[in-house]
Amino acid sequence: MSTPKDQLDRYIDEIYDEIYSLAKSVLCKEFKSKTITPTMLVSETYIRLAKQERKPWKDKRSVVAAAVRAMRRILVDYARYKKASKRGKGIPDMPLVEEILDYVESNNLDVIHLNEILEKLGRSDPRLLRIVELKVFGGFSISEIAEVVGISPTTVKREWAFAKAWLLKELDGERDE
Repeated sequence: MSTPKDQLDRYIDEIYDEIYSLAKSVLCKEFKSKTITPTMLVSETYIRLAKQERKPWKDKRSVVAAAVRAMRRILVDYARYKKASKRGKGIPDMPLVEEILDYVESNNLDVIHLNEILEKLGRSDPRLLRIVELKVFGGFSISEIAEVVGISPTTVKREWAFAKAWLLKELDGERDE
């Protein structure tokens, strides 16, 4: 019987190009990184996924979905590390920390603030957070999200529209303060 790690390795071989493209897209669109490579982000993502204790992977889409979430968390962890290191504290054992955080800081990106808004969404509706992650960070289509989340495409469209409106409201509220 294959272990979740064996399954991950098999799926990664099959979907590496897709995950690499997602990392490249996030770094180009969101972070416009010149110092962080998509390969570095994919490697860190793989390390995180391999360390997870979990049930067997359902399918390739579930691995891609988990990779999307891991990439977001990696970037948030790096931003937190950078802030902590300025106060004399740091997070150990994060090999790519300095390169990513230097870039985030030099471009005045507030990844932590964005994450706080997303975490607030996740506390009120975890499924909405999942839809936002897959759509925004993963570039998944409505039908792909429906498949991963296990709901109809019509429900995904409706919840995506609600999530977009909620996020805009939250971001506008932050700007007004």
